[in-house]
Amino acid sequence: LLSAEGLDARVIPVAEETRQSFTVFDRSRDAEFRFVLPGPRLREREIRALETALAELSPRPDVLVASGSLPDGMDPRRLARLARVARRTGVRLALDASGEGLRAGLEAGVWLVKPNLRELQECLGRDLPDLSSRLAAARELVDDGRAAWVAVSLGREGALLVGVGFAAHALALPITPVSTVGAGDSFLAGLVWELSRARSPQEALATAVAAASATLISPGSGMARSADIRRLRPGVRIDILEGG
Repeated sequence: LLSAEGLDARVIPVAEETRQSFTVFDRSRDAEFRFVLPGPRLREREIRALETALAELSPRPDVLVASGSLPDGMDPRRLARLARVARRTGVRLALDASGEGLRAGLEAGVWLVKPNLRELQECLGRDLPDLSSRLAAARELVDDGRAAWVAVSLGREGALLVGVGFAAHALALPITPVSTVGAGDSFLAGLVWELSRARSPQEALATAVAAASATLISPGSGMARSADIRRLRPGVRIDILEGG
């Protein structure tokens, strides 16, 4: 799949089977069920091989995305180490993690973090029942230096993007989701793509919401199509809450 997209892949071999996940759609109830099976337990040498491959990337990337749940056997503090290495080498780290991995990465400081509402609440240890409390939570992470940008995906309530001197809320598009698989990843991809090209944060947020929405209307594990992203993007409404 990566080759079909014209992307280079550096594969790190592991002894155990790669984790599998699949989606089942029940047409009789219009219900989607996601099955995420347990993944392999990584050995220390396999984790070190991954870290070595990242350190030896040439040319060094402008942006590195660490996304998904950590494999069994991997200490969450490895994400903190990755964040520190990235900052020291001038690489911007975008973190999409949960639980202890999210906390560890934020403690070290990252360029961008993208939790959903549940992950943000768990990370901070408190409920965030409304937009003002969610905005304050994201602002807290920015003001503390834990992230330069905080993007919070809110499902049907849209998304928040907060940075130094800037905050905006994007409303969700009025679409009928077909599948939720990959929507968060597409959101992050659109956001990173635009910010890495020095587009304005409101433009980046609009593209991110359009990319997530394009994935929501793609059946199963289908990816967003660029034509759908371009078609949906003009309809994304952005409310600027701070800056501009």
